[in-house]
Amino acid sequence: MPVRLRLAIVFALAAVVLVGGSEWLLIHLLAHELDSSVDTTLSERAPVIASTLGRVPELRGIHPPGVRPAFPFSHGVTEESGTTRDIVPAAHEHFIGHFGLPIGQVIGKDGEVLASLPATGSTPIVPRASLAAARRGPVHLDVVLSGARGPARILAEPDRFLPGAVVVVGASTGGTVELEHRLTVGLLLVLLPTALVAGVGAWVLAGAALRPVERLRSEAESISASDTKARLVVPSTGDEIAALASTMDELLGRMQEALERQRAFVSDASHELRTPLAALETELELAGRPGRTSKELAAAVSEASRDAERIRVLTENLLVLARSDEHGLALNREPTLLAEVCTAAARTVSKGAARGASAGSMPAVEVKVELEDSLKAYVDRVRIRQVLDNLLSNAMRFAPGGSEVLVRASSDEDGTVIIEVSDSGPGFPPAFLPVAFERFSRPDAARGRADGGSGLGLSIVKVIAEAHGGTAEASNLPSGGAHVEVRLHRALIADPGPC
Repeated sequence: MPVRLRLAIVFALAAVVLVGGSEWLLIHLLAHELDSSVDTTLSERAPVIASTLGRVPELRGIHPPGVRPAFPFSHGVTEESGTTRDIVPAAHEHFIGHFGLPIGQVIGKDGEVLASLPATGSTPIVPRASLAAARRGPVHLDVVLSGARGPARILAEPDRFLPGAVVVVGASTGGTVELEHRLTVGLLLVLLPTALVAGVGAWVLAGAALRPVERLRSEAESISASDTKARLVVPSTGDEIAALASTMDELLGRMQEALERQRAFVSDASHELRTPLAALETELELAGRPGRTSKELAAAVSEASRDAERIRVLTENLLVLARSDEHGLALNREPTLLAEVCTAAARTVSKGAARGASAGSMPAVEVKVELEDSLKAYVDRVRIRQVLDNLLSNAMRFAPGGSEVLVRASSDEDGTVIIEVSDSGPGFPPAFLPVAFERFSRPDAARGRADGGSGLGLSIVKVIAEAHGGTAEASNLPSGGAHVEVRLHRALIADPGPC
């Protein structure tokens, strides 16, 4: 169901509840006021009717002997019939307003009617269950009189002139009921148009409010997947719609930037793989030509092996970056003695450097490790080894022969583990430092094939550091040489213990 229709229905129902509740409250209050008015009037009339309807008025002390009792609000005649005295009002005599003709009875101890007004009849109008309570105090009741007299409100209370008797005075409430009915019908007739107006108004207002949202939706729908420059138009209203448009535009910008990075990544990866694959293909083609000597074949195989290793490393690095972009780099954290990892990485790099030095005339580069043997961290051992391999590989590539590459690991007071790798080479070019950790970013001196760099080593270091909740920074030492620092926040295990 559309939001616009839902809002219209909700507003219409809310109007029904609000107006209907107000009407019910109004009718309830009106009925209460009318009942209170009737009860007040009945309380005032009860003594008059009690004194008028007595069987022996002279015994009540209000009429001298031989004087006919008069009904103060009715100038009719008094007729005696048996044991019951009725007052017959004139045809034009009645209570003013909704009270109708007067209702009155005197009910004795035995529940029989001792006296009554003509409009009441000789049958007790008070239920027997209420007579006992009426002998103790005033009781207000709503009853339905026989015949056509309809509903009535009565007051039954002890007769102050005749002990044990109950005087009943009442008034017809037919006019009150009719008034309430007319008012209810009138208010119900108002309720339907009110709900209709509220629903239509909500429909119109919702349409006006959602029109900018529909415009944004149309603009977003018109942007194709290949369009990396299109943006949304942000209205200058400064309201919630403008905030939504701004947020969507920023999201679109981030997605476009991610798409551009992905495209650049695929392009650079293809370019990086194309070079070693072409070199490998050339070496294999040359090795397969007739007349090649064993020495030439061995050289070709060795060169092809290096190209294959370069392809393997590049492929693994690309896979790490791709997984990091898609789902984040998965880590297998475990308590790790950093001395073991750093020493193993340094030993492997030193062996490679020694083999290279024995084949040439340059002295080997020495790798020195400085850290406490008990330094223990909660990290992914394999990924930290990958960080060290990449940093040491870069350092060994540019460190001059006979120099020293330093690996240092330490911790600070807040539990951060710091891994540093420094060399004595030429250092990073100043223009390269801001982009040192970007993918496929290499200094000019490392762009040749002989250097063997793909520009992914430092990117891998940054991805692994961030996956551990840390950072990576590159700088140049004041004395010369490159320096890379990896900080792993809150990775230190204070109590080394056994691994």
